[in-house]
Amino acid sequence: MISAPEATRWWTRYRKTPWAQAKKTIPAILIWAVTLQLVAELIEVANEDISSGPRIAIFSTSILVYILIAIPATILLVRVQASVLSDDIATIVPFDKTFGQDTSDTDGVLTVKKAIKSINCTVFKRVCIFLAKSVPLLMASSFIIVALCVKIYLSI
Repeated sequence: MISAPEATRWWTRYRKTPWAQAKKTIPAILIWAVTLQLVAELIEVANEDISSGPRIAIFSTSILVYILIAIPATILLVRVQASVLSDDIATIVPFDKTFGQDTSDTDGVLTVKKAIKSINCTVFKRVCIFLAKSVPLLMASSFIIVALCVKIYLSI
């Protein structure tokens, strides 16, 4: 979540972190980290010296795991973290911190189970479209940065 800049330094805000609330995000963080690690391990296995048939299958599996598990895990993490934000923090884009779920029994914080229920096909589609649009931009900017670094390196 993006909020307006504050005059206080990061260490002051860090000390004011409500750790009892932040601990409620640990399950979502673990799910997110494990899925991304699984994708990284699959890509690493695909890069090993094996024949092209299994390599393509493993790489395709890693793409499917990323699309079907890692992207929803990222959405899950962001939703759980967003629900932990206190009401006195004004975000740049206002949103419902409960994402349409009943949070009366959990002090206004989404549990992992409720966050999973709040992810529907529309949300998943919007995130996938955003990623599809941003990947070419990231690749182009990376290419430009590498080209500039090579030019600077060769001119020295």
